[in-house]
Amino acid sequence: MSSPLIIPSFAKLNLVLAVSAPEPPALPGGNANPRAGWHRICSLFSCIDLCDELALTPLPRGLSRFSIRWADGAPVPSEIDWPIEEDLTFRAHAMAEALVGRELPVEVVLTKRIPVGGGMGGGSSNAAAMLRGLSELFGLDPASLPLIGAKLGSDVPFFLDAEARVGEPARPALVEGFGERMTRRTPIRSDIVLICPPLACPTPAVYRAFDRHLLEVRSFRFREPEARTIFESSLPLRSQALFNDLTEPALAVAPALREIHACASKVISPIHVTGSGSTLFALVPESGASTIVDSLRAALSSRAAIVHTALR
Repeated sequence: MSSPLIIPSFAKLNLVLAVSAPEPPALPGGNANPRAGWHRICSLFSCIDLCDELALTPLPRGLSRFSIRWADGAPVPSEIDWPIEEDLTFRAHAMAEALVGRELPVEVVLTKRIPVGGGMGGGSSNAAAMLRGLSELFGLDPASLPLIGAKLGSDVPFFLDAEARVGEPARPALVEGFGERMTRRTPIRSDIVLICPPLACPTPAVYRAFDRHLLEVRSFRFREPEARTIFESSLPLRSQALFNDLTEPALAVAPALREIHACASKVISPIHVTGSGSTLFALVPESGASTIVDSLRAALSSRAAIVHTALR
């Protein structure tokens, strides 16, 4: 058996997330809208140092083998209780085999550090790492990877950056529309502290709470221009300028997360939500990060894991 190909699978943050009102039931011409109820987004994605690790070992023949485990010291290890057939690495492998019409036999070991259900794109990143790894081992056409990725999930194409070498993080991107439009930019530099509670915010429930929130707001505006301005700026990120339209809905869906957010905000402010939650984050100065980490750990105790990382 040959040596494994080791691929880091990076987490991402939504540094900015603007969300539109839901699409109407009918199109302008009167026809039914196939995306009725969907929401457009305008979001600045950036990878961070926190990553899973995918090890792919080519096999001489036969069926592929898959295993998933938590790394020692993972921030929020949880039960791996889903069938392997539902894991995005398995599905990415199966779709790649279907595309080329032959077996791509590998031994797959996924070692996880990214919390499950935390809004950091761990599963999507794993799927992209699988596709990049299979392309490296078996010579798949790189142009075919985004086509597979888009079928696996709207976040997967972000991690399939054609200009990043295998093992490198994807460049930051402005993701627009329903996730199908993407514009890359140079890396953004900042230290980050993650606050990772052992709970998940189901994305459908958060969007339903967002829709209810819109009914209570007299004037709502899709903040696409603000998101684009932050994306295009060459100045250092200003934490006060970042925003996420799903913050209040996520806190409404998970009252325990609201308590954690309020407690953490007494240590450092502002505290941001990534995606639909449940992970919280704050931009911190490199020189003072360790003090902030210690203070957050003391304030939150066992209610959340605190991780010092950085944007990539």
